[in-house]
Amino acid sequence: MMYGKIVCGALVVPQNYPGYIELDGKKIYNPTEEQYLAAGYLPIEESEPPAEVPEGKQAEAVYEVNEAGTAIVQSWVIIDLPPEVTPEAENGEE
Repeated sequence: MMYGKIVCGALVVPQNYPGYIELDGKKIYNPTEEQYLAAGYLPIEESEPPAEVPEGKQAEAVYEVNEAGTAIVQSWVIIDLPPEVTPEAENGEE
């Protein structure tokens, strides 16, 4: 099970970075479920991305705390791909 926090609208996952949690002024590298919860982390409920995405678009994961405040739920939104930038376009040439 992965745990995380929503900080400034972004998902923070301590298993990836920085690799530990801080609890009571201590760094804990292999926290238990109770330690994650005590430090304010919630379990992450992941979901499968959409099977089909229209051409020119991409699926992007979105994370929100559920209504009960007991988990972070992953959902997906379809967004437009950013336009490709070529070196010529960056220099004002096309």
